[in-house]
Formats: sequence, C-alpha cells, structure tokens
Amino acid sequence: MIFMNKFYLVVIIFCFSVINIHSQVVSGSKRQLIDGVAAVVGNEVILKSNIIQQIYILIQQKQGNNLDVNDPKVFQQILNSVIDEKLVLAQAKEDSITVNDDEVQQALDMRLSGLIQQVGSEERLEKIYGMTMVQIRNEARELIKSQMLVENIQRRKFSNVKPTENDINEFYSSYKDSLPYVPEQFEIKHLALKIKPSQNAKELTIALANKIIDSLKNGGDFSDFAKRYSSDPGSAVKGGDLGFVGEGKFVKPFEDAAKQLSIMEISKPIETQFGFHIIQLLDKKNNEHHTRHILLKVIESDVDKTNLINRLNELKNKANSGESFDSLAKKFSEDESSRGSGGNLGKFSSEQLTPDYKRDLSNLKVGEISNPSIVSLSPTENAYHILKFSQKIPAHKLDPKEDRIQLARMATVYKQNKEYSKWLVELRSKIYWEIK
Repeated sequence: MIFMNKFYLVVIIFCFSVINIHSQVVSGSKRQLIDGVAAVVGNEVILKSNIIQQIYILIQQKQGNNLDVNDPKVFQQILNSVIDEKLVLAQAKEDSITVNDDEVQQALDMRLSGLIQQVGSEERLEKIYGMTMVQIRNEARELIKSQMLVENIQRRKFSNVKPTENDINEFYSSYKDSLPYVPEQFEIKHLALKIKPSQNAKELTIALANKIIDSLKNGGDFSDFAKRYSSDPGSAVKGGDLGFVGEGKFVKPFEDAAKQLSIMEISKPIETQFGFHIIQLLDKKNNEHHTRHILLKVIESDVDKTNLINRLNELKNKANSGESFDSLAKKFSEDESSRGSGGNLGKFSSEQLTPDYKRDLSNLKVGEISNPSIVSLSPTENAYHILKFSQKIPAHKLDPKEDRIQLARMATVYKQNKEYSKWLVELRSKIYWEIK
C-alpha cells in the first residue's frame, strides 16, 4: 500500500504477544478508559481499546522507537489515522467498491501460512493468540478485506496521478538531503529463446486434454481435475476458477473461445502461448465472463532443449568475437519486454534479483556473458537465455540524472500521497465523524 501515515500501519495479522500485553493493560483503573468510545465515523464506533492495541502493535513492530502508550499525542495520531481509514472504507461502500472473496481468501491463506511457518505449527499460533484457528481466520479475514478495499479505492482514484518533469525536479530540490542512498546495483542484459516443443509433444498434450474432456463429460469433477493436472499455479488451487473477468484481460484465443461457450459448456483444447486450455464457462453478465480452466503445458523433449542451448552458445560466441550483444538481442531474443532495448533488463540491487538471475550473475565479471541456462519469463513460460553483466554501480547518493527512474517513482508516491491527503480532508467535510 503506497499511501501510509507514518504513525499508523494497516495491520493484517496481529503481532506476537499483543494479546497478552493487551490483557495486562485491561485491568484495574484502566478498564474504564479502554472500554470507552474514542470516536464515531458514520455508523461505526472506534473503541479506545482498539487504539491502545494499535499502539502496542507499533511498539512491537518498531523496536527501539520510544512510543509511549500513555502519551496523549501518540494516541491522537493513531486515532486520526484510524478515522481516516474508516472514512475511506465508508466512501468505498458508497461508491460500491468491492473486493473479490477469492482474492481475500488467497491473501488470508498466504499470510496465515507465513505465520504458521514462523511459529512452527497451528497449535503454537493458537497458543500465542489465545484463539482457535477459526477465530484467528475470522478476525484476520475482516482486516484483510478492509485493507484491500482501501487499496482498491486508492488505486482507482490516484493510480493515474503522475508527476511532471517540474514536479520531479522540485521534489529532488526539496528532499535531496534526506533521500536514501541507492544500493549497489547490477545492470544486466539477456538474450532469451523460448522453449518451443515439437509437434509430437503438442499432439501428446492434445491427446491428454481430450481424455480429460471425455472424463469431464462423463461426470468427472472439473475442480478435482484442475487441482491434479493444471499447470496454472494461480488457479489450480482454486479448482481452475478464474472468477468474473472483463474483456481484454485474457489472451485473445482464450477470450474468443470463452465467448463462444454456453453456460457450463466445456471447450475443446484451446492453444495459447501458455499451452493448451480446457475452458468451462460458469456464468456471464454484461461484458464479464466467469470461467475456470485446466492448463496443460506442452512438455518439451531433451532434443528440443539441446537444440536451443546449442543455438544460444553460437550467439554467445558471436558476441565474444566482437558482434554487438545489443544487436544480437534485438534480432534474435524472444523476450518481447527487453528485445527492443537490446536485451537490457535494467539495474537491480542484489535483493531485487530473482533466484534465476542471481544464479547466473554470481560467476560473472563485468562484461562477461553466462552459459545458457533456463529462466522463467512468466509464471507459465520458460526460456533458455544467456545473460550479460553490463556494469556494476557502487552504492551512491541518488543522482537526479543517472537515477531518474528511481527518483520519478519517489516523486510519484509523494504526489499521490499529497492528493490522497487532500481527498481525506474532503471526506472529513462530507462524512459524519466525531471524536468523543
């Protein structure tokens, strides 16, 4: 979330030991304070206990920061941030902005899975929070849903807010002394050739798809088959369900096939660059279609891979013999996102490099080209590539010319935050709220 008050973080899963700390506070003379109403926004009440809990969460997250739970200024700052969030949620409701329940569930599963990994088991997590997993899920689901609603309305209203060149220059002039250092970076280029299976491999995949279709038409469970066979990691766990999607969101062969289906009809195998799809239309409304699919990737043969590696070695030898790597990439690379720039992927810090690129870069010196290796171009598309280590850029103070892209990103967030703050003032003038 790019819009964030520095004194308040939208907390999705509670920090460890907050519940125990909170229970110690809710005793004796402080009980009346915590049980009181801090504010009202629309029809929603904000309890003082909620604000106290948020302060403890910040204390847990910001170890070393001297936040005092009894400091009225800290309480007021957190309260104002919570009021702002409730105002945004109220506006989201008025604007009929919603979030997809499947996306909420997916985010919840990911966050809880991470927490369980951290503590070791569900039983340990239940003990830490003093709740059952059902209670933890219910509490966390509402928090995640609220955050996603806030993000959706922010994205809708402010994602098109972009700084002008003057804005970027003014931002740099105002904040140049406090801007963070740019970490050590690596500029890299690559030339990628996609793995293209043989016709025989395609025919084997089509045969498998037709067997699955026959089984489905004879009563097989689509969801079960998707979980077992689909190579789409995002939808397989959900039984292949893609939800309601508007026009232009899927690749054309998939979208065209989905439009021609009747409700609950199953398609023949549909080929796209990702493989072969078995599509079922579940519902449609207006220009949106609710589909699910089973994606079968075409498995390439060892001969296909060997031919690709040999071709990349030929191109590497040409580059090492004096031919321009950029020209070779422009002519032969099949990575559409970088081909036009001569294979230039940009500048990355070590933390930003994916495992594939970090692996290939680890044994190279500046100017050297890697041996061919497999790389992921997308979640469903692999290729072999050769990687060139163009230059290493030492850590340095941000330069307004050399680091223009990073500076523009910072200026964009700054401008969006300014517009967001103005909008919050408008919301405070049109939606009822009151501090008690």
